[in-house]
Amino acid sequence: GFALDDMVRDDSWRFLMVGRSVERLQFQAAVLAAALRLPGTLDLRTLAWLLELGNSTITYRTRYLASPQLMPVLDLLLLDDSNPHALGFQLDRLLDTLTRLGADLPACEALAALPGALRGLNLQPLIDDGVGARLPLCALLEQATATLRALSEQLMLRHFSRVDAGSQNTLST
Repeated sequence: GFALDDMVRDDSWRFLMVGRSVERLQFQAAVLAAALRLPGTLDLRTLAWLLELGNSTITYRTRYLASPQLMPVLDLLLLDDSNPHALGFQLDRLLDTLTRLGADLPACEALAALPGALRGLNLQPLIDDGVGARLPLCALLEQATATLRALSEQLMLRHFSRVDAGSQNTLST
């Protein structure tokens, strides 16, 4: 709460928000990919669990007034621009923050392609076609996780590593 309410919106705050977004995105993408790889159709309990992990149960109930179903759950957790817990929302916010930080890291380019790739996926076949139809989405979510991991490493090396080249040399006796 203090970070959101009382911190000056400078680069320190932006790095804090980048860390929060990266962690949330990695977790959400990994959980969704693992759930989509489950055999058979995703049952009511699994979908409700995904909504709970995505902190979107109340939003889902308010919008749909029905028990969880695959397409609306995926829409809410992946694509919904008004849901601050959706992957698309978090990716857009992360990219905006990285731009404000002036981060021109290799992972940023790969990350910038993810929102369009997510929105370009045809989710309709996921309803009836089982795990095989879910594999492209799983692959995209796993790619997102790997890209976010790379981004985290690149940010750490560029902005938080305090070891100079001379200090990295080791002497053997």
